[in-house]
Amino acid sequence: MKQKKHTKGFNIQSRERVYNGFYQLEKVSVKFQLYNESWSPVVDRELFQRGDAAGILLVDADENQVVLVEQFRIGAVAEEDPWLLDVVAGGIDAGSDPVQTVIKEAKEEAGLDIGVVSPIMTYYPSPGACSERIHLYYAFVKADQAAKYAGCEQEHEDIRVVTVSINEAIEALGQGKFISSPAIISLQWLRDNRHNLANLKAKSV
Repeated sequence: MKQKKHTKGFNIQSRERVYNGFYQLEKVSVKFQLYNESWSPVVDRELFQRGDAAGILLVDADENQVVLVEQFRIGAVAEEDPWLLDVVAGGIDAGSDPVQTVIKEAKEEAGLDIGVVSPIMTYYPSPGACSERIHLYYAFVKADQAAKYAGCEQEHEDIRVVTVSINEAIEALGQGKFISSPAIISLQWLRDNRHNLANLKAKSV
């Protein structure tokens, strides 16, 4: 992108925590500089604080397969079927980092020990209202070593581990069958890099 990004200012006037549960909700009063160099009035915004998360695409380059997980998702209850197929993912605990998180989650959610972890991207899934960033990675695994069912009992997880061919996953992506952003973005990366997996795997050893 060659277009120059304008540097703007903002000023938070106040912030108040209005809900403190498993996640937090803040009321933030803020003013910000406009493109014409003037300032906005003070506006109120609700900011959902849920912490950052990390996800990982588990690829078996030798067998041309990916390991995905399926579980119930409260955010998808508007769907007829809120059991979503997704990449392994989880929230980043205090004192941990994204790489440590995906290594732990791969073991908890898919029963797989992973070695070298490589980045895909970091992004905000809903920056209009939520502070969360998602850090996406990929790693090479042996799909036949994955568990069939997994999950952390303390977190009430009930997970079905699903192994599909790369062709099948990319076809389903094109048909709009994935509706979770970590899965969509990870599989778009896989679609763009599927013919270079052998080289990527060799570099990750």
